[in-house]
Amino acid sequence: MKRYMKDQFEFCGIKSPKRKELTQIFNRRLAGSKEFFIQKAIGWALREYSKTDGNGVQKFIQSNSLAPLSVRGGMRLIQ
Repeated sequence: MKRYMKDQFEFCGIKSPKRKELTQIFNRRLAGSKEFFIQKAIGWALREYSKTDGNGVQKFIQSNSLAPLSVRGGMRLIQ
C-alpha cells in the first residue's frame, strides 16, 4: 500500500462508526513500520480514540509492541 493510501485509510477509520475495530486492525498491521509519519499517525489515532475509551487504548498499547513515538502520542491525553 502506498503511504498516502495508508494515511487516508487511517483518517477514514477514525470517522467510521466501527472506528475502534478499524483503528486496531490498522495499527496492528503497521505497528512495525519504521516510517516516522506512520508511527505519528498511529499515535494520533490512539490519542483520538483515548478521548472516548482511555482504558481501551492503554490495554491496546500494553498488548502490542508499538514504536515509542506511537506510545507517546496515544498516552498523551491519558497521563
